[in-house]
Amino acid sequence: MVRSINNPDRSIEISGFCSPAFAAVKDAFYKNFTARGEVGASVSVTIRGETVVDLWGGNTIGMMGAGGATAFADPDLHLGFGYSMNAMDPAQSGRQRPQALVAALNSCLGR
Repeated sequence: MVRSINNPDRSIEISGFCSPAFAAVKDAFYKNFTARGEVGASVSVTIRGETVVDLWGGNTIGMMGAGGATAFADPDLHLGFGYSMNAMDPAQSGRQRPQALVAALNSCLGR
């Protein structure tokens, strides 16, 4: 699936897959770009080992969350990465866990 949508600032290409049963997630994702000011994002949903939503578009985005949770996307590479954990580390020393995963991913990508 590839769909160009018009953001107030520019046209943005959305790519990926969405199971018909999860069309409401796809529609909400599109609306984030057309009505909520999104400029770059990805969303992936896996249920019982099956990927039912995998969408991306816009510019590269990223964030570091509480206790080391990490998410980012690079639509040019069609790459999305998300790491969340059960044992959060308020002292932020837990950043070593996601940083190790990102370093391994970059190594696999030849970066």
